[in-house]
Amino acid sequence: MIWFFQGKVPEEVKRWFNRGSFDNEKSFLEIEETYQDIYLFNPEVTYSSVKFRNENFGIKWRKNTFPITIRINKTIISGIAEEWMLWELKDDKTSEEIQLYMEKNDKHPWMKINKNRQRYYFKISDTTKGLLEPETGGSNADFSMELTNIILEKNKDISWWTIGIDLFEKSSSSDSNDTSSYRNNGHEKKILEKISRPLLENYPHNNLLEVRSYGYPQLFSLYADLIKSSS
Repeated sequence: MIWFFQGKVPEEVKRWFNRGSFDNEKSFLEIEETYQDIYLFNPEVTYSSVKFRNENFGIKWRKNTFPITIRINKTIISGIAEEWMLWELKDDKTSEEIQLYMEKNDKHPWMKINKNRQRYYFKISDTTKGLLEPETGGSNADFSMELTNIILEKNKDISWWTIGIDLFEKSSSSDSNDTSSYRNNGHEKKILEKISRPLLENYPHNNLLEVRSYGYPQLFSLYADLIKSSS
């Protein structure tokens, strides 16, 4: 589940995120990475995307969505959770052939998007008090909290930032509590609402609304004219 905003990250949001103040009793490790995604610009399609990352060719398809709504004190937070399938192609010859068309300036050009992502990883606990258990990386984590800066390579004046909660896929688990097997039992909505409360409790604004919550394909569709004008 992601919320998009145009421009640069507000300073108060940076301070909130960098403090990692999701649980005063625990210390959380922040992991930062910078990378570039190269998307096929296809604003007519909002349910799938085609992109390169680190020369790996990927296709994503949105297979499910569901709304999330929680109340924290007097603030209503709403969003749209999206479940995606990803297929990756690591065939060097095919990737090179596709990249030959990247500089073509036509109706569907390729866009280079620079991203800087800060992320905290967590394990899900079966008790509310210990819900946010810190993890040092993604291999054993159940979900993450992210703050991302997004800049269009061709026009660095065009930028966005996001707040996101990423619930990772788990195929199986030996634990018996309902949070550990959320994928198999269809509890994604319940779990996402549960973990969103402590993660967003101290968020400094009241702008986490459903109208701002969508995936990257929808972002490119909403800002299609702005992106085209920069090509």
